Amino acid sequence: MIPELTPGTPVRIARRTPAGHVRVPGYAMGARGIVLSGYGPAEDPETLAYGVRGEPRRVYRVRVSMAELWPGDGTGENDALEIEIYDHWLAPLEGPHDAP
Repeated sequence: MIPELTPGTPVRIARRTPAGHVRVPGYAMGARGIVLSGYGPAEDPETLAYGVRGEPRRVYRVRVSMAELWPGDGTGENDALEIEIYDHWLAPLEGPHDAP
């Protein structure tokens, strides 16, 4: 597990293209967001889908601006998606240039 994230932590959702079962929608991969809350640890459904009991992972609710997901389509900065994501898909961002 990555170090525990706290509410308000800016994060980036990983951009990966693994074969098989993943729990992150493609349109959210690579997006920046803010951690709202954390849950867990919970079993990882990406490994459970193949009958393997993997390492427990924390789950975070992350808020992502719609403008971050679909830039240039006229969505407002206050419009957002809240998504629950397992910790191995998240990387804390450092510095103001990375902030969502």
